[in-house]
Amino acid sequence: VAVAPVIHPDGTIRGALMVGYVLTARDAQLKRDLLGTEVAYFHNGKVHTSSFVSAEGAGDSGKEDVSKTQALASVLIAGPKLAEQALQAGKPTNVHHYQAQLLNKFRKGALLLPGQSLFVLESSPAAYVSLAANEAEKAATINVVEIRAVGRFGRLFIAGSESEVQTARDAAISTLESLEGRTS
Repeated sequence: VAVAPVIHPDGTIRGALMVGYVLTARDAQLKRDLLGTEVAYFHNGKVHTSSFVSAEGAGDSGKEDVSKTQALASVLIAGPKLAEQALQAGKPTNVHHYQAQLLNKFRKGALLLPGQSLFVLESSPAAYVSLAANEAEKAATINVVEIRAVGRFGRLFIAGSESEVQTARDAAISTLESLEGRTS
């Protein structure tokens, strides 16, 4: 897998290009041997492959145990929605220059500017804020100030004009509400 930034001519980062490849049960088994634990690969709400090996397929060329993979999918993905709604979502607010200075202290990319509106979204699991950020960027002209998609809770900080941030907020929240899975 490779990731490269998509850079606007004015120097701002507008997104990322991700390139991947098809993963097989054998790939999952190699990762399991390397990591010392079972591995499963998910995409678009489905378990695509795993390192689970059936009893008759034991050995170096083990066949994937489809029943175990389906059982994993039913536990992790099926059932009520995983992200029923954003855990915390405030309204966009006009940012004072001191607040912008504090939030920008360690920024290396998009900055929060005084006078812009700021929206902070928190979700569980953390990785879902990446999906929310993607849809927010598609829906409105905003600056993604920060995405924290690590740990149990993810946080997304977006900035821009109040109307654009409101549009982005609505898109991000509706994306989280449309995801299927189980509650955490």
